Amino acid sequence: MIKKIFNGKQYEGNLNARYEEKRTSSVFLFTKMSVIKMWFCVVIVMLSSCMQAATEIVDGIKWTYMVMDGKVSVGDLGADGSYQQAVPRSTSGAITIPSTLGGYPVTSIGNYAFSDCKSLTSVTIPNGVIRIEMRAFSDCESLTSVTIPNGVTSIEEGAFSDCESLTSVTIPNSVTSIGEQAFWLCGSLASVSLPNSLISIGKQAFFGCESLTSVTIPNSVTSIGNSAFEKCKSLTSVTLPDSVASIGNGMFCYCDSLTSVTIPDSVTSIEACAFLYCHSLTSVTIPNSVTSIGKGAFSDCNSRLYDTTRIYGAKLVDGWLVDFGHAENLDLTSVRGFVEMGVFDNDEFSPKKIKVSNSVLRQWKPISRFFKDRIREIEFSSDVKVIGEMAFSDCKKLEKIILTHSIERIEDFAFSGCHALCDVEIPEGLTHIGRAAFARCGGITSVTIPESVVNIEDQAFMGCVNLANVRFNEGLQRIGRQAFGHCVSIRRMVLPSSVQDIQPFAFDACESLTYVEMDKSLKSLCEDRNIFRRCPPTLEIKYRTFTIYWFLGGLLLLVLVIATVLMKIKSKCKC
Repeated sequence: MIKKIFNGKQYEGNLNARYEEKRTSSVFLFTKMSVIKMWFCVVIVMLSSCMQAATEIVDGIKWTYMVMDGKVSVGDLGADGSYQQAVPRSTSGAITIPSTLGGYPVTSIGNYAFSDCKSLTSVTIPNGVIRIEMRAFSDCESLTSVTIPNGVTSIEEGAFSDCESLTSVTIPNSVTSIGEQAFWLCGSLASVSLPNSLISIGKQAFFGCESLTSVTIPNSVTSIGNSAFEKCKSLTSVTLPDSVASIGNGMFCYCDSLTSVTIPDSVTSIEACAFLYCHSLTSVTIPNSVTSIGKGAFSDCNSRLYDTTRIYGAKLVDGWLVDFGHAENLDLTSVRGFVEMGVFDNDEFSPKKIKVSNSVLRQWKPISRFFKDRIREIEFSSDVKVIGEMAFSDCKKLEKIILTHSIERIEDFAFSGCHALCDVEIPEGLTHIGRAAFARCGGITSVTIPESVVNIEDQAFMGCVNLANVRFNEGLQRIGRQAFGHCVSIRRMVLPSSVQDIQPFAFDACESLTYVEMDKSLKSLCEDRNIFRRCPPTLEIKYRTFTIYWFLGGLLLLVLVIATVLMKIKSKCKC
């Protein structure tokens, strides 16, 4: 094979073929890039033909504007792709934006149109304007007032951000959206009137408006962005509409003067840090519609906000658990819910025992993330019927569970990986043990399956390496695949006559298993499905031919015979 060097690399074989391959690839790439550049130039030319930059002097002020489709945007994006200032940055005092420029109506205040005009004190926007674009008046640090006409439909991102002297603004009844950071860090803004036309308020829209004392959000608003009123330190009251479904992340964070909040029935979630560091907040009404509260939503508020009497050592806000404090035993049956994460993050002080209700399990699924490596005992109240999927999986220090007779189902992985779990009494009334429900629970040594259990799912007790004694009762009908796989301590097993189905490898790798007793009707299943795969070759399997059903049938027949004989004797006596 011939080895050659091309472009600093060694190749084997035909150099011309290598070169042709590279040349073809390069030509294709060049052609592709040329097409992209061509189309980009076409777009620029089309924009340039549609959009014309012009200037005009009105009342001694030089105005720069763009004309597109017969409409004027003062400032905005030029044909070369750069932003154009509507007036020179040195413009000062009060100005009125002309209603027409170059004979065309002004309909938009363009991006960055008056940005950084630090001496501008007042602006009057003419009728006909429908949009105030991104950062149109940002960093106008001397601007104290703005007249926004009816007809404006949107105030875009950062439109008045960093206007630190702006004291008030009236938003007309035509505005439907206030963009992100629209009034960001307007530290002197003391009042704002939000119209009934408003639908959305962007995130951080009023962030850092430290002089804002009150705000009423109209019922038309359906969306409020994260941190919309964060660091409004003078805000004492807020009225939330029945139209919003969520109180966003950090929405009222650091609102130091906020004393009370009534949350409407439309709200289903309160996100993380929503009322964090509201040091004056003493009263909150949380409606039943709320199903989740995020981490730190009510952290570091006024001490009077917290109910510390219901559960010793714990803090609640309107029935929601926000901090378990130093409590070792938590009866959670009386709480409405708790904030996500955070509550059980305290490594030094953690509850060792909890009691949970059905409502708790429904709201906190999967609940295990709050208790891993902490909780040691769980008690279930009498209203619990189902223990959900993965409810307490991998709670590595969990030693004991107290199950009530009301429980009907233990779902998949409910207690899987609870290595320390050793005290389990499965109650009568339970009908279903889910997939891997107790898998890898290495501490379990004995278990009794009650008569009510009909089905044991796949891998239900797989890997319970210390499980030595399993007692089955009549009523069990199905044993799933690898249900007792790798249970290396089981020595003896008697399956009830009610069992009708055993899935493949049900007792796989039960290395200590020496004796099994079951009905002869299951013999073919054992052979076809390799139920005892990797069990000792000395395993003795006894197949019963006389079952409890034969006994009951014979007993019933005997009763019928005796009854018949007695009736005949009775009839002869009458004669």
